[in-house]
Amino acid sequence: MVRYWDIQEFTPEARAEAVREVIANITGRVDIDFPTRGRQVQASGVTSDLGPLTVCTVRSNATQLRRTTRSVRDDLEPSVFVGLQMSGSSIVSQADREAPLLPGDLVLYQSTLPYIIADRNGIGQHFFRIPVNRLALPHALLSQISAVTLSPGDPIAGLTASHLRQLATRHSHFAGPGPLWQRWSSQAYWMIH
Repeated sequence: MVRYWDIQEFTPEARAEAVREVIANITGRVDIDFPTRGRQVQASGVTSDLGPLTVCTVRSNATQLRRTTRSVRDDLEPSVFVGLQMSGSSIVSQADREAPLLPGDLVLYQSTLPYIIADRNGIGQHFFRIPVNRLALPHALLSQISAVTLSPGDPIAGLTASHLRQLATRHSHFAGPGPLWQRWSSQAYWMIH
């Protein structure tokens, strides 16, 4: 199932809230900061579900996403995210660690702990979400590798990033638009109008 979204169809005043609702349906609740100096909120993306794996590409002029101690208690199934930086640079912070990311870098972070993703030029990332219960990894190991750039320069990490990039850029190979976008569009319409 593939879901495309672009908040351009909303009025400028409604766009920030529309982005928050879309992202909440994909990653759980997050606070999002956008540029304030005369720039309209911009965001678009595509999401595919491949069994328990959710593949998402997001491009936005958002400068920061924060999952807070309050929002980690939402009803999102405990999940692990693998972020793949598309262009520019960003920083992922979690568990008192910061992972600076350059294009092609990978980072892991968890939905059950507060995190921050910051990029002053706008967020541009592919990310992959999988429920924790689908991984054969101990919780202690996940905690050790959260917000750590995964082996930059390592050939295996490079191959992994290349494979994930291909997966994330071929959403069109998956089935057509699905009910989440339709449900979100309907909810967002009533919430905003």
